[in-house]
Amino acid sequence: FVGWYLGDEKIEQLSDIHYTKEDTVKTLTAKWESYSLESLDELLNSLIPEHATEDITLPTTYSGYTLQWSSSHPLVISSNGKFNYAYEPTIVTLTAIITNLEHQVITRTYNITVPHKKPLNRPIASGYIWRNYNTVDDRFFQTLDIINTAFLTADANGNFSSTTALNDIYDYIFPKAKIHGNWVVFSIAPESKWSDIAISATKIENFANNIVDIINTHGFDGVDIDWETPSSGEQVRYSNMMKVIYDKVKANNPNHLVTTAITGGMWQPPMYNLSVSNAYLDYINVMTYSMSSSAGSYQNALYNRSGFHNPESRVGQTPTSVSIDASVPIFNSYGVPNSKLIFGLAFYGVRQARTFNTSTEAWGPWTATSPSAHYPEIIASYLNNPDYQYYFDDEAGVPYLLKKDGTVFLSYDDPKSIRLKAEYVKENDLGGLMFWEYGTDPTGTLLEAMRTHLSK
Repeated sequence: FVGWYLGDEKIEQLSDIHYTKEDTVKTLTAKWESYSLESLDELLNSLIPEHATEDITLPTTYSGYTLQWSSSHPLVISSNGKFNYAYEPTIVTLTAIITNLEHQVITRTYNITVPHKKPLNRPIASGYIWRNYNTVDDRFFQTLDIINTAFLTADANGNFSSTTALNDIYDYIFPKAKIHGNWVVFSIAPESKWSDIAISATKIENFANNIVDIINTHGFDGVDIDWETPSSGEQVRYSNMMKVIYDKVKANNPNHLVTTAITGGMWQPPMYNLSVSNAYLDYINVMTYSMSSSAGSYQNALYNRSGFHNPESRVGQTPTSVSIDASVPIFNSYGVPNSKLIFGLAFYGVRQARTFNTSTEAWGPWTATSPSAHYPEIIASYLNNPDYQYYFDDEAGVPYLLKKDGTVFLSYDDPKSIRLKAEYVKENDLGGLMFWEYGTDPTGTLLEAMRTHLSK
């Protein structure tokens, strides 16, 4: 404490204050010595790390000093110390402009290294998680570049009406993703009110703003749009919606991802106006699973085949274009490059069943049965069951199981088909592979095959 001052005059005692008859109030100011600059430096060095993984406290005042901060990379560490992971190797320089009581200006700079996300080098390893969040382990994070967390649901006005998945994402995904550098994207559910949103420019605007708000509030790295069934006549509405979403997400942070999920084959791609909307998508998650669930057809073929693999039981066929290989030129025809196409693996099996009519002595058609078979069930109840026979179709590049009495057909992916699909992706310089979904194979068997054959 220096003392009390009346203007620039130091007052030692009250008798030093002289009044005139015009005076009604005299205002005294208490003055203090500021701490030394060395003391300020010591404080700042204790607050600002050489390597940051969380928010940093950046003081704006200290004793008699004022500090004004700036950042070389404000999207990584802001001028108020807010931290976000970088998307490439980055050194952030924080600069403090320091002014003392004498209005002298001093500058201090601090160089900080920060962790960064995995580089999205092809082939990308991606996947969805919808259930069994609590079973994820290090292999999940080590394998995947992009984690699609499912689902948040949007209502007819473009507001998020269901966000319960956030609890699991906070508990089981974000902590490890920060360690391993995964890109964590939130997927918006197929049952969202897409048609209601897309018909209105006002609702689209609100929807896009809410997407950006979710990204910023929770720290996501982008959004995945799962409008899986647009109808004829909604193509332009889809591309109009995607443009607004893309523009707002990229304006907020150009590194954030905008992706979508579209079924493979010839029927769904025409519904998305891809010749236009392609410009507003970083990647397309091509759902080359559950592409067919009847007539003894594979749900997930790598290649189309001619006729049945098993003509006697009439199983093991591919309808026109229902394969990865047939889907590539379909998307290419709309101007979508191979580098944007991430093809799907089935971590589950689609079951079909048929019955024998003893009166007509004829088999009925193969039809889908619910629920799907998770991979652990496939191992325990089918592969290890003497009532079933395993086959691998080298022409189509996928396995299947057939009950020996001819009543059940199961189409799925296994480590061998994943190897073939990974080789295909690499040979054709495609974007990568993804899967639906982690909760259907918590054993990690199929994930390990993906990791091995994508060289992750």
